[in-house]
Amino acid sequence: MRQKKQPAMPEPTDPEPLEPDPGVPPDFALLGLCYDRTQTLWKGAALAPAMLREAFPKLETFVHGIDLTESGLDDLGDIETTSEKELHKQTAVRLGSTGKFPIILGGEHSVSLAAVKALKPDNVIILDAHPDCEAGEAHNAVTRRIAELIGPENVILLGPRSISAAEAAYLKGSGIRLITSMKDLKVPKGRTYLSVDLDVLDPSELSSVGNPEPMGMSFAEVSQAISAVAPVLIGADFVEFTPIDKMNNLTRIHALLAGKLIYSTMAAVVKAKKK
Repeated sequence: MRQKKQPAMPEPTDPEPLEPDPGVPPDFALLGLCYDRTQTLWKGAALAPAMLREAFPKLETFVHGIDLTESGLDDLGDIETTSEKELHKQTAVRLGSTGKFPIILGGEHSVSLAAVKALKPDNVIILDAHPDCEAGEAHNAVTRRIAELIGPENVILLGPRSISAAEAAYLKGSGIRLITSMKDLKVPKGRTYLSVDLDVLDPSELSSVGNPEPMGMSFAEVSQAISAVAPVLIGADFVEFTPIDKMNNLTRIHALLAGKLIYSTMAAVVKAKKK
């Protein structure tokens, strides 16, 4: 049977873009880290910042009672490199020149280390389907490298459900706070950085990631976790979105969903500041 051609996805009406009032400086700074050199299952996360930017203007900007157009977004552009050393250097320069809350678009998960080095938080909360505690310098080792940088007792890991034997052995005595249930999530004290590997979500909700895993968290659960820790956040990244086929309708829908999670995070941060 000859398959019918997939219909084109209709273009939605664009809501008001995130542009701050000319007299009010933006609260957020956007930075894309186009880096996927060590992705293992398949590559493509370097394409994510551009695709997520394309999705942003199509999203509603009134989120959880917060009008994000009153905050706005200062776009710092993208960093495109295949050198991790250069990535860290350029990230430090870009983030060092802004006093805004950084929203970072990966890129594979290893880019989080560049942000942590630049921002020097007291704690890091990581939402991920994998612990990323392998030895080495690849994307599947980023949690371990962050723990070595800021101390394992200052790293909180929520959502892992696929763990290698080597990672299990490392985690057992590492001191990293491993959380498997939302009820065990406690808001840490001090300046906290958030890293969201989008594979923490169940593939039934978003599967355009580097390493999808079944039995994941729902969009609502991830949003709830982020809202809970929003009062202490000083920056956040969203990594491992992997648009294998940019023209595929499902991939485009997933970009919109990822964008909604980013906007939800921004709204949670604004709401926390108002309390």
